[in-house]
Amino acid sequence: MKLGKFQVDVFVENRSYVDGGMMFGVVPKKIWAKDIEVSSDNLVAMDTNIFVIRTGEKTLIVDTGLGDMLTGRQRKMYGITEPSNMDKGLSNLGLGPEDIDYVIQTHLHLDHVGGAVIDDGHGKPVPRFPRATYVAQRIEWNAGNNPDDRSFAAYDRTKFLPLHDSGQLQLIDGNTDLLPGIKLVLTGGHTLGHQGVIVESEGERLLLFADIVPMSTHLRPAYVSSADLFPLDTIKIKKELLPEIVEQGWYLGFDHDIEIKVARIVDTGKKLAAEKVMV
Repeated sequence: MKLGKFQVDVFVENRSYVDGGMMFGVVPKKIWAKDIEVSSDNLVAMDTNIFVIRTGEKTLIVDTGLGDMLTGRQRKMYGITEPSNMDKGLSNLGLGPEDIDYVIQTHLHLDHVGGAVIDDGHGKPVPRFPRATYVAQRIEWNAGNNPDDRSFAAYDRTKFLPLHDSGQLQLIDGNTDLLPGIKLVLTGGHTLGHQGVIVESEGERLLLFADIVPMSTHLRPAYVSSADLFPLDTIKIKKELLPEIVEQGWYLGFDHDIEIKVARIVDTGKKLAAEKVMV
């Protein structure tokens, strides 16, 4: 899609299958199951959507999915049966790993940072994007390197320590104007240092707030993943953010939706609904 002078594309890096209760937290299954398909094993499908932004001068991607270096346990945990689609997804856009200037990591959970590295041919993880600057919040970096008992399984340091060791990691503190038209916003909520991305060109705006609103079903403020460390903060952010998105007619991207990748959000009078722009 064209966003002002920018080009924004999206592709699916992989599809995982996760526990429905985890995705919707305290909301009872008999309620959330009305909005999304769920298997007999209580699993819901979840895409890892990779957003590619081309400003005309720089090429950026937002998050890197699960990648190719998952352990057997990790593949089982996420229900992964296919190889990563990262290289093919980029190739379909006429891009290769060497064409990426910035990788924005919204946070360092495995399903968002696993694809940041690749096997060097000898079993050692090295940065997948050789020229890129990887950008993360400092507070998230500290949290990922010292996870608490509740979030320990979501972080795998072997997937992000190589970014630091190669000198390609840029740590930021709070809201940051990364490039003209690219602003990073510290949200917290899902993790301590979770950040969103605001993409703006010629008056058009796309918000990529990752796991604050991972799927279109999560437009309801109370629909918050049990993986969120600060669920009340997530709810507060959604209550503040979504009415403005509706009023201003901004686009919203979903990092895990299997049907809708980018949408305009409308108020139907009963609830907020996502009108597909990119699928």
